[in-house]
Amino acid sequence: MQADEWFKLALVVVIPLAIAAVVTLWSIKQMMYRPRKRVAPRPGKFEQSDAEPPVGPEPHP
Repeated sequence: MQADEWFKLALVVVIPLAIAAVVTLWSIKQMMYRPRKRVAPRPGKFEQSDAEPPVGPEPHP
């Protein structure tokens, strides 16, 4: 390949790929630092320990 073809290859393929990698790494870094949302339990919902076991036929041994 000639020097002109290498330049075109870098312009069309390598540079956008490098930009995409940098943006992806930046967004992953932002996600790691973002505090997680804590959802309060809805009123009227039972906690898992308060819930009654499901009613149904007994399982066969």
